[in-house]
Amino acid sequence: MRLARFILWSGIVVLLVQSSCKSPTEPTTGVFLDTHVRGRVTRSDGLGGEPGVTVRDLTLSSVSSTTDSSGNFDLLYSIDERLVTSILAIKSGFVNHANDTIAVTIDPGVDVTGAALVLGVDSSSPPPGTSSTGIAASIVLIGSGVTNLSIKGTGSNETTVLTFEVRDSLGFPISSANQVTVTFQILGGPGGGEYVNPTSAPTDGKGRVTTRVSSGTRTGVLQVYAYARNDSVSASPVRVTISGGFPDPNHITLQHEKVNVAAGVGVLAGDNLKVGFQVLIGDQFGNPVPKDIAVSFTTTGGLITPTGATNDQGIATAQLTTGNPRPSGGKAVVTARTVGDSGTVVSQNDTIIFSGATTIVSPIVGFSVPDSGSSTPSSITFEVQDQFGNPLQGGSTINVSLKGDAASALTLEGDINVTVPDTKDPKYTDFSVKITKKTKGPPGGQVVLRIEVSSPNNPTASVEFKEIPGVVSTVGGGGGGGGGGGFGGGNATADKMELASVSKPSIIVNDGSNSDKSISTLTFLVKDSVGNPVINVFNPSQAKVYVTFAVQGFSPQGFPISGGEQLLILADSTNEFSQVSTRLLAGTRSGIFKIIATVVGGPAYDPLKGPITAVGEVIIKAGPPDAAHFGIFANKYNFPGLEIIAESVTDGITAAVGDKFGNPVEQGTRVYFDAVHGFVTPEGQTNANGFLTVNLFAALPKPIPPYSQVSYGGPGWGLVRARTIGDGGVELNDSVLILWTGKPIIDSVSGPTSFAVPDNGSAGPWTFKVYDYLYHPMTSGTTIRVTAGDALVTGNESTTLIDFTFGGNGITDFSFGIADNDPFDTDPAKFTSILITVTHPVYGSRSYTVATGTVD
Repeated sequence: MRLARFILWSGIVVLLVQSSCKSPTEPTTGVFLDTHVRGRVTRSDGLGGEPGVTVRDLTLSSVSSTTDSSGNFDLLYSIDERLVTSILAIKSGFVNHANDTIAVTIDPGVDVTGAALVLGVDSSSPPPGTSSTGIAASIVLIGSGVTNLSIKGTGSNETTVLTFEVRDSLGFPISSANQVTVTFQILGGPGGGEYVNPTSAPTDGKGRVTTRVSSGTRTGVLQVYAYARNDSVSASPVRVTISGGFPDPNHITLQHEKVNVAAGVGVLAGDNLKVGFQVLIGDQFGNPVPKDIAVSFTTTGGLITPTGATNDQGIATAQLTTGNPRPSGGKAVVTARTVGDSGTVVSQNDTIIFSGATTIVSPIVGFSVPDSGSSTPSSITFEVQDQFGNPLQGGSTINVSLKGDAASALTLEGDINVTVPDTKDPKYTDFSVKITKKTKGPPGGQVVLRIEVSSPNNPTASVEFKEIPGVVSTVGGGGGGGGGGGFGGGNATADKMELASVSKPSIIVNDGSNSDKSISTLTFLVKDSVGNPVINVFNPSQAKVYVTFAVQGFSPQGFPISGGEQLLILADSTNEFSQVSTRLLAGTRSGIFKIIATVVGGPAYDPLKGPITAVGEVIIKAGPPDAAHFGIFANKYNFPGLEIIAESVTDGITAAVGDKFGNPVEQGTRVYFDAVHGFVTPEGQTNANGFLTVNLFAALPKPIPPYSQVSYGGPGWGLVRARTIGDGGVELNDSVLILWTGKPIIDSVSGPTSFAVPDNGSAGPWTFKVYDYLYHPMTSGTTIRVTAGDALVTGNESTTLIDFTFGGNGITDFSFGIADNDPFDTDPAKFTSILITVTHPVYGSRSYTVATGTVD
């Protein structure tokens, strides 16, 4: 019983009948139809039809015909709307006549017959039945296929046919009696193997001759030259353009106008900054692709022009505007995509820095300059970067100077006046200077090293600065005051320790290269009871304390973890500035890592004070997404969206993203989705566990012809795709097939249509199927129930489906029987009907009566 299918096909038949009943006389627009104008050309002397007469349209010069032996002609037009025009009959030897030109009105698809034209006859006219033209005097191009070819091997237009007409001095096509051979030659050309064939050919009875131009493997412009009679008769050269082929993955280049813009969080005027991009696209031979090839652009930060088209040089442009979303780590990935041969995706990525607020990082909190003249300079390193460790925007300036009482005694050299270029190279975050005392002896005392940064990256002021205090030594004494432990003190005792600096608050898991991206330096400062550094300028060894280091790792949920991370310095003593440092090398696990520094001894340590500790913290972030740890799956693989369009009908599509070591990627990593069928939420961000879920909606197009493809699993199977950006900007992809199902159909019911169950007896069996119109099983939650009044139903009485995408017993195929539910009773037989009821969570319920009868 396929009632639903019958109604569907009935509707289609009605539509086809309505379509076929359209009147053939109704106007037709937009469709070109072949239309004929037929008639006869006669002589004005009444001697009948004239052969060999040229009849041509005065509006469309390419439409012409030559009369046959009886003077009949047939003009062929291809038009999509009414044409009002005139036709002319001409032949050498005849004079003007009132009816050698007539007006005609032509409608598309409606032939005109009986057109009559008359040639004027005088004493010089040829006798009836003869044809006479002069010798060749000119060659005219009267038809061409296309004038813009594609290079060889693209599958597009690689050849074009050129048709020339040779005419006599009066402009009439030469007859076969004056036939000539026309030679064809390519002038210029890109030199990629283009050619004409044939290179020469004789004219036909209408004075016409054709050749074919074929492209080679290079783009450019050529001209085809046609000539006859030793070049004394020729046509104007015909221009043919050869354009490039399909975009090739090896010939796409994405270029940026700027690579670094102050667009990070907390930066003044960080929104609405413009950055131009252009993509250069060539074919497999290195030629620019044809004009108007579509290119799409996407970005992980800000907004970008969604599409562009190539110009005649194979270049498409786009503009990025800074704003939300701010990219993870301050690095936005811009991707340009187009379609190459056989539908392959051709793409190129580029990274642009959304640099954030200016950060000045110095590994020291104080310094001293020895009294040794120019032979022993003091070196100070520092970093100027944004909060992500990226360089500042190009044009930012860094100026380093000295001030204080002892500044005049010093020479400062190194990175003291730097202008940062437009760059994303991290080497433009590391700087150093050298401070040298010009001569031994006075002056000495205190000095301050001032680092000033002028940059659009400054969050609150035009100039950001950091000042580092120092001491300049002199022969016989130190600078600065004495006292209980500051610069110049000698009797200080360690009382407390604190974290002074962290070179990189966050690093990434170590891929085995031990790169700087996986190493962070933590510096601790030991102080006395009044908060001064424990230093002794005159005898630094007397102010030392010994410190050990340990590391503990915790997951975001607080569980202890270890992935091979290690401290490169396990113990050390404080330097002359009362500082001590260690370096953390990341392992293969991401999480929060605490570095514990503990004072264990030394001249300036009093064990009676008890333990002195300080804790630093470094976050080890997961690495970029890894192909082997990137996948998507559906919450339900049987999706009831085939015969409904509704926002409420959804399926969850979940992506799981990890790095190469199996760590969940950094929270907020973006994953982009697209659906071949229906709608899908276009993007989402991972949670702390590396997961995210978006919705697939029941919408158009559906996965049925013409939308479905065999490679997707056939009709009913839809495809959802996901992508993210991995290491080095490489795009990672995954996809999932989902079965779209429609309304339930109760079909193939077999068994008796009536029954009579005796006391303690039974009847049956019956079988039936439940599926959609593509024979696929129903979605999870669908119930199939058989009821038979007071009778006992055996077999598949009640079934609730789970998430099946294949049929079979208990899924699409069912069987049952009935039996007396009250054996040996004395009641009379009761009338009973057997009912199959299918209840679907989206499409509702439907029932089918299988049979009727009695049960005793």
